[in-house]
Amino acid sequence: MEIMTTHPDPHTPPHGLDMRRLERLLGYRLRMAQVRLFKHFAETLADFAISPAQAGLLILADDNPEAS
Repeated sequence: MEIMTTHPDPHTPPHGLDMRRLERLLGYRLRMAQVRLFKHFAETLADFAISPAQAGLLILADDNPEAS
């Protein structure tokens, strides 16, 4: 299942914009990494129709079978 979006790719700046100074900022780079990670996560779990929070709970339950 392909995830469709109406928003432009945040990693492709509009033509003519100088992004060099912005791309040197740690906060900006971290946010762009987070966007990519969430996109990958959503694509990976799309077939399961679960949210990131649900996936986190399933991982916790799997790693801690003694907890109830």
